Amino acid sequence: HSAERSTLDAIEVSSRPIAITHANPSFWHPARRNKSDDVLKALGESGGMLGFSLYPHHLKGGTNCTLDSFC
Repeated sequence: HSAERSTLDAIEVSSRPIAITHANPSFWHPARRNKSDDVLKALGESGGMLGFSLYPHHLKGGTNCTLDSFC
């Protein structure tokens, strides 16, 4: 649970890839926990991973979100 700058700092200073275990891209749905393009780019470039969040507040469409919404 970290904000934009602290997430980017963690990616930068970590000697190993990090995992963001429960968030989604903010371009897909602008929830507070979802991550920006800058974070996702840095995460990918460092070999890190993003685990999608299925919590309704993080999903476009909330509880009406389906698997097709991710694809």
